[in-house]
Amino acid sequence: MFCRRSLLPAAALLALCFAPPAAAAPTSRIVNGTEAGPTDYPAQGYLEVDRPGPFVERCGGTLVGTRQFLTAARCAKADEDFPERFSVTLGELNLDPPNRDVYGVADVDVYSTYDSSTERGDVAMLTLDRPAAVYAVMRVVDLGETDPWRPGATATILGWGATEYNGDASNRLLEAAVPIRTDAECETAYETPFFDVETMLCAGAADPDQGSSDSCQEDWGGPLLVLDGSGSRALAGVFSTGFECNREGFPGVYARIGDDPLNSWVHSRTPEANFRFDHAPRANEPVNLISTSRHPEGAGYFTTFRWDLDGDGGFERSSASGTATHSFPAAGQQIVGIEASRAGGDKATAYFAFTVGADPNAPPSSQLAPPGATPAPAVAKPAGFLATIRSAKRPKVRRGRFNLSVRFARTAPAGIAVVEVFRGKRRIGIARARVRRGGTRRISVKLTPAGRRLLARSTTKRLKLRVRVRVGRRVLRSKTLTVRR
Repeated sequence: MFCRRSLLPAAALLALCFAPPAAAAPTSRIVNGTEAGPTDYPAQGYLEVDRPGPFVERCGGTLVGTRQFLTAARCAKADEDFPERFSVTLGELNLDPPNRDVYGVADVDVYSTYDSSTERGDVAMLTLDRPAAVYAVMRVVDLGETDPWRPGATATILGWGATEYNGDASNRLLEAAVPIRTDAECETAYETPFFDVETMLCAGAADPDQGSSDSCQEDWGGPLLVLDGSGSRALAGVFSTGFECNREGFPGVYARIGDDPLNSWVHSRTPEANFRFDHAPRANEPVNLISTSRHPEGAGYFTTFRWDLDGDGGFERSSASGTATHSFPAAGQQIVGIEASRAGGDKATAYFAFTVGADPNAPPSSQLAPPGATPAPAVAKPAGFLATIRSAKRPKVRRGRFNLSVRFARTAPAGIAVVEVFRGKRRIGIARARVRRGGTRRISVKLTPAGRRLLARSTTKRLKLRVRVRVGRRVLRSKTLTVRR
């Protein structure tokens, strides 16, 4: 079996870590992990840095923008002035060669007050040499969004690092669940000044007798992922250091991305799509949706804006001005998506949920706002989904069937999920699968005879469809996609 070993000498490994008082010098550390699913973590990447001489630094990282790759400063600091030494591999679970999607790096931005002696502020943002637009990027938690990474919450760690202290690295991506620890527990383990509550947090049971998990060597820069209120994953930390691997009493130490100063630093370097209303939206009344999307390179970067005004996963309207006028047909909660892009450059996508007020011209008896509904906010809030539909760019229909996968949020309702395929209002395909909360189901969807005839008669050999996932009458997600024969 091909395994990658760090070519850094032992002295260099020790220099990359901080030592807790009255303890041996530590190294970094996935221990007790399991293999990640093939479609679970599209934003996970593998970083290699060619050091001067025969040394190669290997780390993890996360795609947080179409060209923005977040990793640890310790992986980038020594060579930040030589971006040509960096390469990032995306879209791979198994790192046995050949690796097909490898990106160069155009720029390296290390957190300005990073301290290698204590690992404070251990984050760096790499700008890839071309957009990686085929991968879904990972959302970074917003400032004040503290509940997902509160002490006791369960987080997910990822990496190709060692599976035991000073052991061999894994050539397959591993994942593990770890609990967030309190700051007091971290301070007890590492003491001040080695634990900095402003830029660090800890995670990991650190109880090997109970089968605990931890990050290990070459997992540096890997993500600490948490679940937000909608059950979607978000990034709250970047793996930095610790004492040995899965050592009792010493949880792993991560850069504290959820709080300032690191939260603002990361967001300011990440392209983000957003919009506002010109007034609170009300049913059957035109309202302007105005893009407030931003890019690290400044105002005016984005030149094209696409809108998904019915929340079905398909962008049906495009504009260069960044403004869309729309009338929502009913009061209640609505979901709208926006995609901001630039030809040959970055693309940012986001979905938002908000409340549409009642039709001001409707009689009181026909007000459609649900009981207890609050006035619509002037600015939409990020929306999560109870399921995510994933497929090939244009799934191929074979013997009347095509494949897709559905990832269910942990908050998805239990039961049997029905996957329906529509052409207009006509249902032309169906499948069923039991909901797997927090997991992914691979589903084979069967087209009806009418659906097969429509595809067979298509002169382009393609058919645009809408796929909907529901449990009972509750729709978890819908998405527009094109199948081919």
